[in-house]
Amino acid sequence: MNKLKRLIRTKWLTLLAIIAMILLFIMTIKNYLDQYAMIDGYNFSDFRVVYFDIETCTGTSMLIFPLILIAIVIDRWHQLFKNGNIKNYLTRISYKKLKRKVISSVALTSLLYPAILLVYLIISLILSAGGTEHLTKMSFDTLFDYNLYRYFPLYFILHSILLYIAGFATSQFALLFLNKVKNKILTVVFSYCAYLLTCFLLAYGVDVLIQIFFDTSINTWYINYFQIWYPLPQINYGLYLISNIIFCSVLSLVIKKMYKKKEKVLMTNEKEMV
Repeated sequence: MNKLKRLIRTKWLTLLAIIAMILLFIMTIKNYLDQYAMIDGYNFSDFRVVYFDIETCTGTSMLIFPLILIAIVIDRWHQLFKNGNIKNYLTRISYKKLKRKVISSVALTSLLYPAILLVYLIISLILSAGGTEHLTKMSFDTLFDYNLYRYFPLYFILHSILLYIAGFATSQFALLFLNKVKNKILTVVFSYCAYLLTCFLLAYGVDVLIQIFFDTSINTWYINYFQIWYPLPQINYGLYLISNIIFCSVLSLVIKKMYKKKEKVLMTNEKEMV
């Protein structure tokens, strides 16, 4: 009983994140059932169609999934960076090994994003009883891009990799404030706000600036994290993957520079912060 109380006291943020994830799955399936399953004569005979429909019903969950990732990362490492605990911790482990452990934790947490797609796939297989009734290009193009349907295994793999990279980038926003803000809730708030602001600037600000200075427009789908959950029509997922790798790499370089020197990290940690 004492162990359970201690777990709840120290990992309450992760527990809330898990509960939120379960509720989001329920909400997504409910949206799907309300929008599609209740339509008279709706066809459940192909799991791919059901899967794409469920993805489009992700809705506002796409704004909560990043918050869940950020909260889990912060809950895992906040106690170490709080009140100078890191200084004592580094007497038992090298700083280089600590950085590897933090990045490994971020990489592991990022698996949550593709895991969500796997859950969607399992649910679609259950609802359709594993059906694979082939649709014609004419009938499917009214809903999604037929190539996504035709090459579904490739699409699923590419989308899973894409979301893993997006999850890794999202999780790193927690590291921007982990060593600077001592209050756990404020660390989550600042990290999440930084994530939303960055996504907004990428999705809309870049295009606005290019229109102002170059009097032209660009396709911002490739840098739009708000659209990353949906099966996008007529889009090159290879380019989408490359653009996200570049963004994730730039963010990783920023994090690497922030945590490069042990002495600087310790000095930052010792400062009186909110």
